[in-house]
Amino acid sequence: MLALRKRRRSAGRVPHGRDQAEQPSRLTERAALARPQGAVPAIVVSKILSEARHGKCRQVRVGQQGATSVEPVADRGGLQPMIDAISSAIAAGKASPAAGVAAAMAPFLGDPSLLAGRSCPSAPDTYVRHMIHDDAAGGWSLAALVWRPGHMSPMHAHRAWCAIGFYRGSLTEVGYRLPEGGGAPVPNHTALRRSGDTSHTGPDPGAIHRLVNIGSETAISLHVYGLPFDRLGTDLNTVYAD
Repeated sequence: MLALRKRRRSAGRVPHGRDQAEQPSRLTERAALARPQGAVPAIVVSKILSEARHGKCRQVRVGQQGATSVEPVADRGGLQPMIDAISSAIAAGKASPAAGVAAAMAPFLGDPSLLAGRSCPSAPDTYVRHMIHDDAAGGWSLAALVWRPGHMSPMHAHRAWCAIGFYRGSLTEVGYRLPEGGGAPVPNHTALRRSGDTSHTGPDPGAIHRLVNIGSETAISLHVYGLPFDRLGTDLNTVYAD
């Protein structure tokens, strides 16, 4: 009987040395954005961009058991005042509240404890999107995007409004225009976005841009989208090139 009890106890044990992180997380989605190759903008540092591995964005859903990269949605900490300010700006009733949301985010971007207690890890081959808040009923979501040096987004335009607050480090935003005679988008401006800056756009197929980390440190940007989080991979962007 004693030997039987020992066998029953050992059956439920995890073998020594097995890291729980090795188990595949069903909460992590890799959305491959395979697109035709586009020309790299000449105004971006070519060496860094040539080394950047891009074209994928990993979306990490939180609030369910098994997530290891971010905290539960209910544990918002210092983010709650900013979430409340965003909600108020959206409730103002404008069809595209992006400018108001960007203004609502701005006072919080200098707070070094804004993401305190929340794990937002980066990845070696692509930027990572972490869900921070999802208001499916209200039709919007808030995500933290983490960019290592060399990471970039695809060249894209938004089909829903978006407001961005640049929280840590710096990113370069490259804008493009569509030639009158047709053809691939061509770069027409660039802007360095530092911590505390904001940017916004409505659902505009002509407002084409990409974000690039050409700096030497990991950057974090906070994005409010006019869509629930589970629709970002299918309904948010029109992608012109990786």
